[in-house]
Parts: sequence; C-alpha cells; structure tokens
Amino acid sequence: MESGCTLTHSLSMTPSQLTTVYAPTSSCSLTSLPSLHLSSLLDHMKKINEVHVTFSEDGVVVESFSNGVKGFSGSSKASLDAESLVKNEFKNDRELDGSVPGDVNERVCLVFSLKELRSLMQFCMASGGEGGGGGEVEAFYEVGGRPATFRMEGEGFRGELITATMDWKVNYVDKGGEKGGGEGGVEGGGGGEG
Repeated sequence: MESGCTLTHSLSMTPSQLTTVYAPTSSCSLTSLPSLHLSSLLDHMKKINEVHVTFSEDGVVVESFSNGVKGFSGSSKASLDAESLVKNEFKNDRELDGSVPGDVNERVCLVFSLKELRSLMQFCMASGGEGGGGGEVEAFYEVGGRPATFRMEGEGFRGELITATMDWKVNYVDKGGEKGGGEGGVEGGGGGEG
C-alpha cells in the first residue's frame, strides 16, 4: 500500500504601477567602507530597530537608538576611524541658513531603520562570490530628514537602498549636550534667524 502527500502551491500576480525612487547623490557627502567593516559595526546592534550614525572627517560612529533615545540603557556603540574607510569625502562647505544644524560642517547625524540595511548587507554578502566578501558599501548623505543612499557593488551584483532618515530637528543635540535646534532653533518648527 502506497501512501503519499501532494502539496500544491498556487501563485497569482496582480498588476501594479511601478514607483521609482530617486535621491540625488552628486551634492552629497560620500563615505565608502568595506562591507565586512560595516557588517562588524552592525553585529553589535542586536535586537535594535533603529541606529544613530554620526559621519565626520574623523570616521563613523554607530549607536543604538530606541524609543527616541540615543544611548539608552543597554545600548551599543561601535566606531571606525578615518583610516579604516576606503573613501571619506565629507562636505564641510554647507551654508548655515537655519535649515541645517549649526555643526553640519563638522558632523552629520542620521537616524534610520536598520532592518532594510541589514537585508541589503545579507544579500550582498551572499552574492559576493568566493569568501562572501561583498565589496564596498558607499553611503551618500546630506543631513537628517533627507534621504540617505547606500550602494553596494561586487562581482555580478549591484544593490542600492534609499532610506528615509529622521529629521535632524527631532534628534539634534549640540556639542555642549543640550537638546535643541542650534542654528534657527527647533521650537516652533525651526527656520528663523540664528
């Protein structure tokens, strides 16, 4: 007597409109680092949904970000110095007009979701050929509240992630440790004269 089980899968497709996302990269700062370095930075971020990343001429600092609090109890922090980066073209000539933080020419702080970046990293590491090297990660960014683009290329693949970042006015802390708007202020929607 034969016994067996038959499993049938049914797939269907529905028409949809294609949406193309575009984020300019020519006027952005560019930081490029080996994917293995970025992977090691993100490995410290266990069970974290959002990260606070600080880019500067000195390097990259990644901190956990939870419930709107950077450096909460039990948080993680990792960093790479400038020598570990492949390329660090940090733009330090932005006009301070109240639409950007007062120290934007020294550092750029971005808060964004980690889930999608981890997915891109896993895809690229798996597609990286022998040794799973994955190539380099290029990060194009301006200031919090504007899109950030992460681009990876390797043998036989190219991946790009355009992600939203939290508006800098929500999370800005000046060098003195005071939360607030720096140039132009945060209260009342920002803008104004500094």
